[in-house]
Amino acid sequence: MKIYALLFGLLFAAGCAAISGPSAPAIDGKWEGAMEMMGQSTKIGYEFMSDGSTLTGTTTGPQNQKIEITNGKVEGNNISFDVPIEMGPMKMTVKYKGVLAGEILELTMEMDMPEGAPGGGQMPAIPPIRATRVTAE
Repeated sequence: MKIYALLFGLLFAAGCAAISGPSAPAIDGKWEGAMEMMGQSTKIGYEFMSDGSTLTGTTTGPQNQKIEITNGKVEGNNISFDVPIEMGPMKMTVKYKGVLAGEILELTMEMDMPEGAPGGGQMPAIPPIRATRVTAE
């Protein structure tokens, strides 16, 4: 009889968990990190929201300007997204790839410099950005 009671309790708990729905994806929320470039550390913020495999949100730079991310994707603990940047007549896209490990998000950046930009071609390598969660959504 005790076995039936225990089995019923486990099934009841599993059913309640299923009814409450899936928990929010781990990437949803606000994140902060710092980008190291040319000996300078620049604070960077991210706010993400996922819907299935689609990632949306914004990134915030040093002057607190928010930029909408584009082409965002979530695949397990991996994310990717683009950030379009305009500096006067120059238009660029920064491509991010990231891996989520608990409360740490490690991001790498890649950007092609526009033609006519100083140094033209590929941007110098930037060390990975380690962002930590500020709030969960």
